[in-house]
Amino acid sequence: MEDIKALEEEEAKEKAAEEAAKAAEAEAAKAKAAEEAKAAEEAAKAAGAKSAVELVKELEEKLKSKEDELTKLNSQIVAINNKRTVSDNPPAKATAADVMKDLFGKKEKKEELTNGN
Repeated sequence: MEDIKALEEEEAKEKAAEEAAKAAEAEAAKAKAAEEAKAAEEAAKAAGAKSAVELVKELEEKLKSKEDELTKLNSQIVAINNKRTVSDNPPAKATAADVMKDLFGKKEKKEELTNGN
């Protein structure tokens, strides 16, 4: 009986050792895969490729830039619309150009009237 127990214990130890060896192999494979992934990423960077994180950051920056441009354009549109509203309802004050047009227009009419007589 003691021989059977000793054999069972020895088998259990061997099985535990095998499982530990498999776990160690799995960890080693995992570590090797991580190293290979890191090496591949470094090689890609050296070749000029960008990581996914860098690409996302660049896209976020471009999106922010486009949002800023749209905000600026929207402000310009509002300003133009406000200007149109003002020019649709011209102010009572005449500009220098308006005064010059009126003066020359009156002068031309006066010349036409005097030349016609």
